[in-house]
Amino acid sequence: MWIVWLAASPQGFAAIWVAAAVVVTARTTRLGLWWRFGARTATVFERDTMLRAIVALVCLRGRGQPSVWITTRLTQPDVVMPGTKILVVRSELLGAVVAGRLSEDQVCALVAHALGQQRVYSSVLVAVGELYCWPGALVAMIADGFSRRAGQVGLLSFAWRIRWLVLGVATVDNCLTERWPALIGVVIMGTLSWSTGRFARRWSSTLLDRGDERVIAEGFGPPLAGMIRSHNTAGGDLERVSHLLEPRSDSGDANVRRGSPSKAFGNEAASTSAVQP
Repeated sequence: MWIVWLAASPQGFAAIWVAAAVVVTARTTRLGLWWRFGARTATVFERDTMLRAIVALVCLRGRGQPSVWITTRLTQPDVVMPGTKILVVRSELLGAVVAGRLSEDQVCALVAHALGQQRVYSSVLVAVGELYCWPGALVAMIADGFSRRAGQVGLLSFAWRIRWLVLGVATVDNCLTERWPALIGVVIMGTLSWSTGRFARRWSSTLLDRGDERVIAEGFGPPLAGMIRSHNTAGGDLERVSHLLEPRSDSGDANVRRGSPSKAFGNEAASTSAVQP
């Protein structure tokens, strides 16, 4: 798409990328946080409540103390750190903290899990990559909404299951008739059909692993494992619980405490809807 746009309108292409540079630069400002997360600045009570709950995280004390932002837009995760000193918290999580439905260890686990992913969410390179992939992400979002409804239609669901057969027949037909441009299009569609979901799952798994490793290093593996184990019994979750319960190494920074993801919060605080992937 970008190549077509560049060929069709170089001036428009340049203007878009200038705007993209502004967006990347301003992504952690007040306006940027509102645009990305629908976040607002926490009140004094909300800020003090969250900071008291995470006092066990030594790296977030003193000069490392983050500013607290509240959002109602996020569904997962419940806590995000888009900057080294920026903590975006779902209003449901804050409500659970105020009501005492989560212990300090559990809150620290959630925040520390976000801390483990902070380098990814605050990365300029990742932000540029997301902007570059924005057209594809928009198409994927629309397609996801359509596929959920289409999946209820038997014929469309069957057509999706046999897509590889259709692509194979199209490939052979284009080769035999020497329609090379069409063949290239079929190969690209087949590659994207295979790779998009696979890479998305790998990316999600990598983010989860980064958070879990921080959880273990911070010493909050058992609280996170307890929250996951309370409701989830799938094989993958049990393997993850076992990993979180492994004794942590003391070779790292003793001042680093680690936490857990938002799915655990959803499992433990049944009155809220938060769930960590």
